[in-house]
Amino acid sequence: MVTDENSRKDIEQEQRRLLEILDSAKDLIALVDKECRLLYLNDAGRKMLEIGQDETLDEIRFDRFYDDEAAAEVTHCELPEADRAGHADSETRLRSKSGREIAVSQVIAAHRDGRGDVTHYSVIARDLREHKKLLEHYLLSDKVFTFTAEAIMITDSRNRIVSVNQAFSRMTGYTLEDAKGRDPVFLSAGNLDNNFYAEMWQSIDTTGHWEGELWDRRKDGTFYPKWLSINAVTEAGSDEVTHYIGIFSDITLRKQQEDHIRHLAFHDPLTGLPNRSLFQDRLRHALAESRRDMLPVALMLLDLDHFKYVNDTLGHYMGDRLLKEISLRLMRSVRESDTVARLGGDEFVIILNCVHDLRDVVHVVDKITSDLARPIRINSHQFRVAASLGIAMYPDDATTIDDLMRCADTAMYHAKGRGRANYQFFTPRMNEAAHERVMIEEHLRRGLDQHEFELFYQPKISLDPYRLVGCEALLRWNHPDWGMVLPTRFIPVAEESGLILPLGEWVIGEACRQARKWLEDGLCMQIAVNLSGRQFRDSNLVLKIRQALEGGDGISRWIELEITESTLIEGASHAAQTLHDLHLLSLPLAVDDFGTGYSSLSYLKTFAIDTLKIDKSFVDGIDNDPNDATIIRAVISLAHQLGIKVVAEGVEDAGQLQFLQDQRCDMIQGYYFSEPLPADEFEVYAQREFPAAFSSSYN
Repeated sequence: MVTDENSRKDIEQEQRRLLEILDSAKDLIALVDKECRLLYLNDAGRKMLEIGQDETLDEIRFDRFYDDEAAAEVTHCELPEADRAGHADSETRLRSKSGREIAVSQVIAAHRDGRGDVTHYSVIARDLREHKKLLEHYLLSDKVFTFTAEAIMITDSRNRIVSVNQAFSRMTGYTLEDAKGRDPVFLSAGNLDNNFYAEMWQSIDTTGHWEGELWDRRKDGTFYPKWLSINAVTEAGSDEVTHYIGIFSDITLRKQQEDHIRHLAFHDPLTGLPNRSLFQDRLRHALAESRRDMLPVALMLLDLDHFKYVNDTLGHYMGDRLLKEISLRLMRSVRESDTVARLGGDEFVIILNCVHDLRDVVHVVDKITSDLARPIRINSHQFRVAASLGIAMYPDDATTIDDLMRCADTAMYHAKGRGRANYQFFTPRMNEAAHERVMIEEHLRRGLDQHEFELFYQPKISLDPYRLVGCEALLRWNHPDWGMVLPTRFIPVAEESGLILPLGEWVIGEACRQARKWLEDGLCMQIAVNLSGRQFRDSNLVLKIRQALEGGDGISRWIELEITESTLIEGASHAAQTLHDLHLLSLPLAVDDFGTGYSSLSYLKTFAIDTLKIDKSFVDGIDNDPNDATIIRAVISLAHQLGIKVVAEGVEDAGQLQFLQDQRCDMIQGYYFSEPLPADEFEVYAQREFPAAFSSSYN
């Protein structure tokens, strides 16, 4: 009996709450029986029809509040339509007791008992003068809620689910009936502790919002990652939370793509060996262990002798097959705790940990040379491979990664100079390379004073539509005695000596000058300028660029800055502020050599990047390496999803061009179109190949 009494009270309380909600509505809400007699009319309805609060509804027919034509429409069309379809929507006119006509949008819904028989109808009428636009907005919102691809769940103030959309059911496997009334935590994969949820709710309570990544479990038991955004909904004019809206998406594919790119970024796509980035990380750990255990580390730089001959005579396919076999032999020659990495081309590097004495190193070197000397048969060809090895010891020869690499590199070239097919340990006498670096530095200083530098320009071509959209400025050194010196010879010295700063400042100024001249000549051409790592870390970089842009002529949109991926990642904390300051100057920003370092979507989201440049090393492998093609597809797809344009550099043949067109790459650059050209020759090229570039409406 007590239970029945409690149930009755609960029902009465729920009924009172429902009536309060109905009476607070601004629309007319009525219940009528099958004979159209009023059973209930809310406060807004009484006001609209001019029925006093003290008037009873007994025997009042709702159809008396229509004119004859509208009443007939309701009786003969809309009520039968509601019986058939569940509801009937219309626009009509109601007439109040005083005869005032009100244009309304009306929804009549049929309600059935347990046997499916219609027992009564509900009528909702909204004054079109005030609510027509709101109704359209509501219907649009309802469609968005229903059909959006993202899962949406709405909970009440106690965080109990009250509604979900179709995407929620598709994604989780749970219908509204399954989820209604439950705390969304039932979806959790169970891998998060109470502290996580405490911090999440603290953020929601404080800011009204939280978003982040977490893992859920579907109804079928499978797990998946999702990105969830939660917003608190408060009552109008109050801070009281009435609902929470959670919107989430399944990010499985995105994470797989990111993991795939990360794996490819850390490993050489041809051999599967660690690449330069992973090698440097392994070497960093090896040196730390050496300091702890007081045992030396040997670093071997290995370069295959005359390997270029294989590529030139038998083709890159055969060369790649040979590199794979050599990689396997190198890995078999060292311990599992050691590292074999490929730096690129035919250059490998080996880290030997915990070396007790030089005899250990010599033993490994002998094993490597012996294994490589065994004939390698590929199809009908037989190869005998020899290599030159340079060896540097930590800490005897150097105490930093860069210095250790430099010593090993010096020793390797010394080995090549001794007739190849041998190895050399680094010694202080190997200073020829150091001497050349000193000489280059001296000539660089003079070259800056004597204005010996010049910019060449390589075209950048848009594929859709096909047109000339810009160029990359490439530095050349017109040395009075050495002739034309390429950057590969002097840029490393400029970086080490700090001369890259005044050199880079000159490049930016010259690019701005050239852009202004071309604009005056009618050639609307964006010029891309490379920023070195040292330049990017220069605290005065933004000031120098601002000074170069001065003139109030809007030149900034025609100057694009290219920054290497490694520069961004290695100086992430500094990069965010610098990129922000550069964006304030309205400068487009591009990431150069994308994919050669640690490629992560996180920094693409953090930094405002306009363009990604796919490194030439990937473009080179399009025709013969499916991994390179896979990387390019993934990069283009992800970049476009993030609203970032893609440039492929180093395009040299029609096959590469066709592949990039098929993948909807935005722009390309390479010798297939043109080598880098002096400014005057570039103008001739543009006039000959893309005369429309001189049109004022071209860009």
